[in-house]
Formats: sequence, C-alpha cells, structure tokens
Amino acid sequence: ALFYAHRQTKTHFISASTEHPATLSCLEALARQGAEITLLPVDENGQLDLAQLKTAIRPTTLCISLMQANNETGVLHPIAQIGELARAHGIFFHCDAVCAMGKVPLSLHELPVDFLSFSAHKFYGPKGIGGLYMRAGQALPALLSGGKQEFGKRAGTENTPAIVAAAAALRAITADMEGERARLCALRNHLSAGIVHHFPDCRINTPTAFAVANTLSLSIPGLDAESAVIALDLEGIAISTGSACASGATTPSHVLLAMGRSPKEAKSTLRLSLGRDNTEDDIDRVLAVMPRVIERLRK
Repeated sequence: ALFYAHRQTKTHFISASTEHPATLSCLEALARQGAEITLLPVDENGQLDLAQLKTAIRPTTLCISLMQANNETGVLHPIAQIGELARAHGIFFHCDAVCAMGKVPLSLHELPVDFLSFSAHKFYGPKGIGGLYMRAGQALPALLSGGKQEFGKRAGTENTPAIVAAAAALRAITADMEGERARLCALRNHLSAGIVHHFPDCRINTPTAFAVANTLSLSIPGLDAESAVIALDLEGIAISTGSACASGATTPSHVLLAMGRSPKEAKSTLRLSLGRDNTEDDIDRVLAVMPRVIERLRK
C-alpha cells in the first residue's frame, strides 16, 4: 500500500538479508512491479552496520523495513537508532516487532517508528490475529476495499473475540516482563553453558548480549539437525531446526547463510526456545538427554 501511494516519486526500499520471509517475499513482489530493493548484509553475529544503512539511503528511498528481533537467532536490531536515522532523512520506517513484542520494553510514544506489526501468538494470544500500528498522520490506501472496518484500512468483519484475547494476553505478558526476561535469560544461559560443556566444538549463533532472552540457536558439527529434532521429540523434548514458519524447508537457513555460516553448518543448527512454563528442571532434563541423543546421531 505504501509503494502504490508513493511510487510516482519514491520507489526504493531498504531491508536486511536476515529478515522474515513475510518481508522478503513482499519486497520481491514489489521489485517485479518496479520497486528498487537494497538488502543490507549482517556480520557474523547477525548485526547491521548503521554506517552501511546510512550509505544505502537514496533520494528515492521510501521506506526502511527491519525487524526488532530475528525469528531464528533472537538478535536485536537497534530500532531506536534506525528510526532516528529514517526520521532525519524523511523516510518511512516499518518495524516487524513480531518476535520482540512482550519480550523487550517497547514504547510507541518513544520509539521513532511510523509502522509496527505484531502477532498475538508470539505473546500467548490466539493464532490468526495480529496488528499494525500506524503513527498518527500517516495515510495509506485500504489494503482490501469494501466495508469501513479497521478504520477504513482493511475491509472485513473484525474477529472481536480474538482481538480481546490478544489484548488480554499482552497485558498479562507485560505485567512482569522484566522479571520474566531475567528468569528466561538465566535459563537460556544455563542451557547454553551445558551444551557447550558437552560439545565444545559447537558454535552459538545467538549473541546473548543483544538478543531476546527466550531464543538459542547453535550449530553442532557432524549433526544432522533434522534427525535430532525427530530423535529428541521421541524423548518428549521439542526443538526445531529454525523458525517454525520455515518448517519443512529443505534449503539451508537464509539467516545463517547471511551470517557467514556454510550450508553444512546451517544444516547442523538447532533452535531452542523457552517460555513461561519452562523451569530449571526442564533445562536439567534437556542437558541429561540431549548429549546422549546427539552423540548417537553423530556416530
């Protein structure tokens, strides 16, 4: 909608090579319709170079679209700095906050974003409901024409029960967000240290100093990650090889490749996620079972 509203004067979008497929696929579609796309690289820790971002800006740049937290590695981008840069150049800034909402402090009064998207299932709300924040004064043509629902931005009857449930879930998850974040961070660090102890040759892909607390991505040489997912599932332990939205994909993770990992490393990568129901006992059980399973698979 943003592209169609401004394509007579501005057609350039800036994003990153590690973005969610929802963004990358949209940009690919816009490129087929004449948009110019710049995908910024990241370093081995998944971080952006803000100097490169500034250099990528053109007179025709319409929008910067970047996620706050990566869905595979949990890496956090400096959204406030990116937003200030966009604002200084008169560029729209869209933030994909799906994997950050409810996990890190987020004030729309302070954060310099024009558009921010989120999904309720990431903070224990119902699936199939999400939202788009638009800063006051930003005008977009309707996504779907028809009725006047959603403030005239998207026709179709609102799913009121899901909207109410999403709001309730967000209130609940943010009630003690700092305490929960500290608890999950301790659990994740315990998990990470235990795995490194058993597998000193593993590589941690989640830089814990600037990542959400619930996510841990790691690569274990000689492991077929898909086999590990199945074997651990039989032990009652649920892990993944990447983001849930990429389940069933046979190609290596584009996020890990962008971080400089080889296709072989990407195929040996596991993603472990923690939540409100996880305890220290859960971590201890994983550390008791996982080494045995993985050693068997590597042999």
